Order: sequence, then C-alpha cells, then structure tokens
Amino acid sequence: MSSTQSRVVTPRNAYHAVFVPGDGIGPEVAWAARRVVHAAGVDVVWEDVPVGQELFLRTGRAVPESAVKAFQKIPVILKGPLDSAGAGIIQNPNLEISEALNVFASVRRCRFMEGTPAPWHGFDLMLIKREGPRSIYPCDIKSTGNLEGVDGEGAELERGASDIRIVKRADLYRFIDFGFTHASRTGRKRICVAHKKNVMKNTEKMFLDVAEEVAERYPAIEVEDQLVDHVALQLARAPGRFDVILVDDLYGDVLGDLAVGISGGLGLAPQAQYGTRGVLFGTVHGTSPKYAGLDCANPCAMILAACEMLEHMGERKASAIIENGVCRVLAQGLHTRDLAQADRTGLIGARGFTDAVIGNILAGSLWGRKGLGRGVRED
Repeated sequence: MSSTQSRVVTPRNAYHAVFVPGDGIGPEVAWAARRVVHAAGVDVVWEDVPVGQELFLRTGRAVPESAVKAFQKIPVILKGPLDSAGAGIIQNPNLEISEALNVFASVRRCRFMEGTPAPWHGFDLMLIKREGPRSIYPCDIKSTGNLEGVDGEGAELERGASDIRIVKRADLYRFIDFGFTHASRTGRKRICVAHKKNVMKNTEKMFLDVAEEVAERYPAIEVEDQLVDHVALQLARAPGRFDVILVDDLYGDVLGDLAVGISGGLGLAPQAQYGTRGVLFGTVHGTSPKYAGLDCANPCAMILAACEMLEHMGERKASAIIENGVCRVLAQGLHTRDLAQADRTGLIGARGFTDAVIGNILAGSLWGRKGLGRGVRED
C-alpha cells in the first residue's frame, strides 16, 4: 500500500476503528473494504494493527499486547481473515481477539444477490449464533466400569468418551436478549429459535425458556421454535420462509454454513461478532494462502462487512450506497474466479471488482442525496 493510501489525516467528528489486514488474501480484501469506505465519503481514522502469521514468524506472538490495548481503546474492528493454525501458531489469533472483546454473539447475513449462483430470489436471512464462553467439555473415559444410561442401562464399556455440556442462564439471557434487540433494530419481523430439545433435554429447555421470556417484550416479532434438523431441511427446501434464525453454538456453525452455501458461497457472506468490549467485522471465509497476491480473491464479503460496520456507526445511507454498488457490479455479470462462469465471461480480479464498486458508488444515480461528503452524517 502506498504512503498516500495509508496516510491518516484526522478530520473533525471522525469515526475511529481498528484495522487488521489479516493473513493470506486478507490484506487484499481488507484494503478493498477500506478503499470503499473512503469512496463513500465516511471519515474513519484507522489504527492499523499488525496481527497474525507474519507477525508470529517475526516475534513469536500472533496477537501482541499492543493489539489487545488497541482493541480495548477502540471498540470497532474491521478484520481481514487470520490464519488460525499455520506456521506453528499454538493459540488461535481469532480466538485471542474474541476473548479480548468477550464475544458472545455472531451475526451472519446471507442473502440473494442478482448475478450470483444463489437460486432463491428474495432470500435474506440473518443467522444469530451464540459464541463462547465454551459450553462443551470433552472427557475421555479410559477405565472399565458401569456407565449407567450409556448404550443401555449399566453397559460395560472397555473404553468410551463423553462430552459434558454446561450452560449458564445469564449467558443465554444475554445472547437471546441481544438477538431479539438486534432483530428489532434491523427491522426483522420473524424469529425461529432452532434447538434440539428432544436430545438435550435440560440445556435446550433452558434455552427455550429464556427465549420465551425475552420474546414477551417483543410482541411485534413473530416467534416460533423448530428442531434444528427440521430447520436444516427447510433451509434446503424453502429458505425464504426464514427471516431470523436464533441458534446456540453447538449447531449454529452447521446451519450458518448451510445458509452461506444457499446464498452463493463464502465469498459473499459478511459476519459481525459482538462482545461486551467491542464489535468485530469480518468475513466467514478463511485466508486461502494459495491465492494470496494473485488478485483473484473475492472482496464482496469484506466490503459487505464494512457495510455492517457503517450501519453500526449509524451511517446507514452510506452503508446502503456501498451495498447497492456491490449488487450492481454482480448484476452486471462481473465476477471473481469463485463466482465466474465456466467460459470465464465477466472474469475480474479483486482490484478490478473493487474499482467497479467504487465507480458505481461515485455515480450520481447511486448517491440518492445531495451533499454526501466526508464528515457529513444524516440519520
């Protein structure tokens, strides 16, 4: 990145955010998002924080103390994907950042966008998943003994294994209350609470009891509960029937990836992770190191994550302008390699895609209001 591009001038009334470029294709897609935010005329003072594999190779630590201090000082982070296990990293840097922010919920928006492989017109799902603290505790049973209730009463097992699930009501309440509040704030009308009460009779009963209690405060939201396997079936058959899915961590990743696949792939899905100490905006996809530096990554998910960040800042119109720019490029048939047609028609690189989005943002027909400029906010 040139010195001109990375130079930070602090304007009055600017927003502040931490910027983590990431590993692999991370810097390419993260800088694409940053360029687009600048093009939309929103003043953001970025604090660049090096985190990840390259730093680990130089210093032996993927998340330095200076990064943790930056997260504590500025509670909004735009983060490119980070390598979770490469180069001998013992501690997952994504987990370290989540723990620093005390992340308890993630929001993944999956939607139909014209020009993508997604077959379901009108599909627009918000999946809200509980994140830490850890609730599944594995334990290995090595000694022979009677394990009453396992594989028949009083079964003799020479060796076995078990996982103990522990949930705290306070953690569930914080997550579910956030889910209903976020759904209401973003104009959602229906919530499906996905569960497995027929198997997890105690923990899932508590999950449903808390959801019922919280739902009483939101009479405008229609609430249903469904077994998670039935939710998966309906997602595959008719995903448009869902508006918001509220799900615990145990199977939220499964439903989340299914929803991403239905919406067209990992390159299109942004994710926001909410903690008591800050919010992390990024992608669902990983670092794809074999494609790093080849200008072929899909920056859509990262750009849409920047839209989510601007929504969080209150810059809803700027967020909509960027999203419209992305949708128009896709509708024009311009695609990165993950979405390209077999004959490579409309194939474009990450930089070319970003340039096209910026071109659409700067086109007068997409601005929709007069005088949108740097530092100007209209709620």
